[in-house]
Formats: sequence, structure tokens, C-alpha cells
Amino acid sequence: MGSKETITTKGAKWNICTAENVVQFSAVATYFEKFLQKEIIVPIGIILSAWGGTDIEPWISARTLGQLGKHHPKLKQLSAIDDMEEFSRKIAVAQKAWDDSLIL
Repeated sequence: MGSKETITTKGAKWNICTAENVVQFSAVATYFEKFLQKEIIVPIGIILSAWGGTDIEPWISARTLGQLGKHHPKLKQLSAIDDMEEFSRKIAVAQKAWDDSLIL
């Protein structure tokens, strides 16, 4: 048999699902948990593992963002990029500089 490994997460704890804390979870996960609990009749735990802080706009298509007037200037800037390889290189350099600045 292999060794048993224990992973400890600082500050982690189980909470009973309430109206106050359910808003932190995915609606799909919450409804799935409730459905599954009724089906198998045992307590079910769902785990929230999320990294907040990203803007929503990068996750939305340009076409959809275009329907919102406030994004027109940025979309115009993006459409003006004519050398995608050079742009990607600059992004990679900026990302590396950011990663290198982090203290892990």
C-alpha cells in the first residue's frame, strides 16, 4: 500500500449551506448538490476553489462586448493590432515580468 498523505489548507472549514454563504458558490454546483443529496440520501459537500479578482470582460466575446457602448474604444484598439505575433510576444514578456515580480 502507498503512504497516506494529508493535505492541510490554512483557513479552510466546512460550513452549512445558508442563504448568506450560498452566493459564494456556483448555482449549478449548488443545485447539483441538492439534487444528488435527495437521490442518494447522504450529506454532500461542495468545495469552493476559486481565484477572484479577474475582470469579466476578457471572458466575453468581442461581439457581445460590442453591444455595450462603453467598450467601443478598447475594441477599436484591439482591432487595430496588425501584427499578432509581435503583440503576443509583448504580452508574453509582460506576463513573465509580472510572474517574476510575485513572491511565492
